[in-house]
Amino acid sequence: MDIPFRIPGTTEPEIIIRRSALGNIAVVVGGAPVKRRRGRDLTYDIPLLDGTVKELRLTGMWTGLKAVVDGVETQLEPRVSRILVALIFLPLALVVIGGLIGGVIGGVASMVNLAISRAAMRAPLKFAAMLGAAVLAVAIYVGVAFTLAPLPALATGQCLNGVREGADLSARSTRAVSCDQAHDNEVVGTVRYTGEGAYPGQQALFDYAAPSCSSAFATYVGVDFQTSELEMILVTPTDLTWVKGDREVACVALAPNAGKLTGSIMGTRR
Repeated sequence: MDIPFRIPGTTEPEIIIRRSALGNIAVVVGGAPVKRRRGRDLTYDIPLLDGTVKELRLTGMWTGLKAVVDGVETQLEPRVSRILVALIFLPLALVVIGGLIGGVIGGVASMVNLAISRAAMRAPLKFAAMLGAAVLAVAIYVGVAFTLAPLPALATGQCLNGVREGADLSARSTRAVSCDQAHDNEVVGTVRYTGEGAYPGQQALFDYAAPSCSSAFATYVGVDFQTSELEMILVTPTDLTWVKGDREVACVALAPNAGKLTGSIMGTRR
């Protein structure tokens, strides 16, 4: 975005203050860029036609750019309130929670909010538009993260920790551990749901897989489930993982009374 400016009381030269989409500032006089002085301030030496130099200082980088020459202040951009400045940077919180993907999405949303903050519209409309952009960025990140997240994969013979009735599967609880150490669970079999149509619900999946899981338990442990001292839970697809093609029901054994298993239960007839 180019902002034309002339020093008050003069007719030339025309100064172009150029702000990039990322908010960076450049000053151009007569088609040539003017080098910024060293230091934190945005200060530039502007050459005049008579050979003299005027100091140009730019302030309000995020709250609405202003030019100051000889103590005279000129508003170059619409003023931006502090709450709108906060909304400019709010999407960048995705960098913390979303890494590279969140950073890209958040960066784009921040640039959009920067442009909106300087648009010629009423403050309430600006606020609504910028808040909407931030919310949309979060929604897009959640959608992308969900799409890229791998499906939980449990395989027969895996020993695990943290798989409990009613608990959501996490990366930690689906990570296999050594069966030689104390652990919570062991997968005794898996059943693939072959029905068609929309998500049938967890109870329907449970009813479908229960007989096959009982057979898998007997084959794996060496004793009928009904007479075993061990317990078993069925880990079914959720409505969210179903959308991504998850059709596997895992038959997961665990020790009674929330105890620990030590060593594999394969063939132990427990």
